[in-house]
Amino acid sequence: MLRKLREAGVRIVHVSPCKDDLPDWMEADWWPIRPNTDAALMLGLAGEILRDGRHDQDFLERHTSGAGQFLDYLSGKTDGVEKNAEWAEAITGIPAAHIRDLSRSLTATRSFLTLSWALQRAHHGEHVYWSALGLAALIGQIGLKGGGVAYGFGSLNGVGGPFGEGVSPGMSQGPKPIDSFIPVARISDLLLSPGAPFTYQGETHSYPDIRLVYWAGGNPYHHHQDLNRLQEAWQRPETIIVQDPMMTATARRADIILPATTSLERNDIAGTRRSEHYVAMHKVIEPMGEARSDYEIFSALARHLGVEAGFTEGRDEMGWIRHLYQQSADYIRTATDTRLPDFDDFWEQGWVQVPMTRDNTYLSAFRDDPAANPLQTESGKIVLGSKKLAQLDLPGFPSHPAWQEPAEWLGMAQADDMLHLISSQPPGRLHSQLETGPSSLEQKRKGREQVRMHPADARARQIGEGDTVRLWNARGQCIATAHLTETLRQGVLVLPVGAWLTRDPESGLDLSGNPNVLTLDIPTSAFGQGPSAQTCMVNVEVVAANTRDSTEVYQQEIDALVRQGSG
Repeated sequence: MLRKLREAGVRIVHVSPCKDDLPDWMEADWWPIRPNTDAALMLGLAGEILRDGRHDQDFLERHTSGAGQFLDYLSGKTDGVEKNAEWAEAITGIPAAHIRDLSRSLTATRSFLTLSWALQRAHHGEHVYWSALGLAALIGQIGLKGGGVAYGFGSLNGVGGPFGEGVSPGMSQGPKPIDSFIPVARISDLLLSPGAPFTYQGETHSYPDIRLVYWAGGNPYHHHQDLNRLQEAWQRPETIIVQDPMMTATARRADIILPATTSLERNDIAGTRRSEHYVAMHKVIEPMGEARSDYEIFSALARHLGVEAGFTEGRDEMGWIRHLYQQSADYIRTATDTRLPDFDDFWEQGWVQVPMTRDNTYLSAFRDDPAANPLQTESGKIVLGSKKLAQLDLPGFPSHPAWQEPAEWLGMAQADDMLHLISSQPPGRLHSQLETGPSSLEQKRKGREQVRMHPADARARQIGEGDTVRLWNARGQCIATAHLTETLRQGVLVLPVGAWLTRDPESGLDLSGNPNVLTLDIPTSAFGQGPSAQTCMVNVEVVAANTRDSTEVYQQEIDALVRQGSG
C-alpha cells in the first residue's frame, strides 16, 4: 500500500519526532514535532482553514453537532486566542509557513489524516484524536474514498483494508457474578486506594477492595506506568497467582505460579471478527515440564470448586474447537450464505478462507444520509461540541477539541536539561513476549536495551555511541546502551517497551532498560482514564560500563525462586 502511494505521487507529510517511522524510500516530508503537541498542530491547521473561509460549512451543518462551539474556539472568540499557524508554531516547533501551506493543500485536494495509537496514550490524549476529527470535519471529506480520518490505521487486521465477515471463535463468558470494573490503566490506584471513587465516561464508580489477584496471560510489570508505584501497590493483596508460559517479571512476583503451555503445546483455533482466515493450530510438541493448557488449568479449578459441568459444558479441548468452528461456520452461512468446509476437512487442510468485504468506504452511508444512518453519539452526528461534557464540566476536559498543556513536555519552564522519552514498540518482539528469545536479544547491545538519542543531545552530555547510560527522573531509574541517530528530533529519546524488569538488589536500578520505571502514572483525563505513558521527561548520563548485567541478576532471581520452591 505504501509503495502504491509513492508510485502514484501522493504527497505524504510525516508528523512525528521519529523520522524512521516511515521508510526512507517513501520520501515523505518529515515534520519533527514536539511530542504531545499534535492537537495544537491540527487545531492550527483547522484555524487557518477557518480564517480563509475554506471550511465545508454544508458538511458541518448536516453531519456535525456543536460545530459553532468548536469554531468559536478556533477563531479565538472563546478565549481571545486565535488558533492559527503562528500559534501552533510556538507550541509544536513546526514553522508557521509549513502549517499554512499544508492547510491549503488539505482543502485543495483529497486528503486523509491518520493517527497512531501512541498519540492517545498521553496526557489529554483524547483531545488529540478529537482535534483530528474536528480538522477532518472542517475539510469535509469524511465518508469519501481516500478522505477523512482514521486511528490506528494498519495497526490491526481489518483497519484500512479488506476485512472478513466472520466472528471471533470464542467461548461464552457465562454468568457474571460481579458488576465492578476499573479502566485497565488504573491498576495501582485500585490496589492502593480500595473504596476510593473514580470517574469514567461521565459516571462515578469506586475501587473494590482486592485481596487476591489472579493474572493470566499478561505482564503488568512490562506495560503498566510507574513500575515503582506498581511495586508498592503489589504488596497489598494477600495472594497473587500468575498463570503464564514464561517466567516474566510479573511471574517472579507471584505467590503461586501456574505454568501454562504455549500455543505450540496445545490444539487451538485462530481467527478474529475481521480475519481473512480461520487457522487450525495443531499441537507441535507435548507440554514441557509441569505446564498445562489454560483450558486444563481452568477445568481443574472448576472441578475443585464444584462447577466443572457449567464450565466445560461436557467438552474436552478438541470438543470445544469443533464447537467453536461450527458456531463460526453457522454464523457465516446465515450472514453471507457461504458454506465453510466441515470441521475434519478444515482441521486437515489447516485453514479456511472467510468471506471478505474488499472495498469499503468508512462512513459513506452516513455521509449520504446522516438521518437514516446515525452514529452512536449523543446527537447521532459527529460531535464537535458536546452537551454531555459541558454538563459534566470535568476538570481538564473541555467540551470541544482543544489544546491543553500536558503535565510534562519540552515546552515547560522546568524542563531544564531533561529530554522527552518516547516508549516505542520493539522491533525484535511483540510487547514483552519472548523477551529472552533470539530475535529480542539481537536488538540489545551489551545485553541491554538500546536507547536512541540525537547526536547533539549526546554531545551535550558527553555520551558516545555504545556507552552505557542511566535514565532517571523522580519516579525511577534504568540503564540502557546509547545509540546515536539523526532520525530523531533533538530533545527526544526513544526506548522500546517490553524488557523484563530486573532490579539490582543493592541500588534498585532497573538493569533491563524498561521505560515504565520512568513513565507517569496519571490518567489521560477524568473521562477516559487511559494511560499517559508517552508524557514523560527524563535525565540521561553516562555510567560505568561495568554496571551489572540484567541477565545475571535475572538468573539469580530464578535460582532463588527454584530453591524456595524446592524447600
